[in-house]
Amino acid sequence: MVESNVDERQIEASLIKGVTVQEQWFPVDKVLRLDVFISHSHKDVNKDIMPLAFWLYSNLGLRCFIDSVFW
Repeated sequence: MVESNVDERQIEASLIKGVTVQEQWFPVDKVLRLDVFISHSHKDVNKDIMPLAFWLYSNLGLRCFIDSVFW
């Protein structure tokens, strides 16, 4: 589960740095070198999403981040 750790000073100043949020919430990118972000309804995970991610990797070599796997 992802925890919110955006600096309160950034929120008070109405400024949120996208790079900071990305580094805090998606640290796996540096380790896994992911290419595609897939967000979906949980009811679709076994029916549509996993086969799509498998196909993208098998045919195009693209590594997918599937939100429900991490969250």
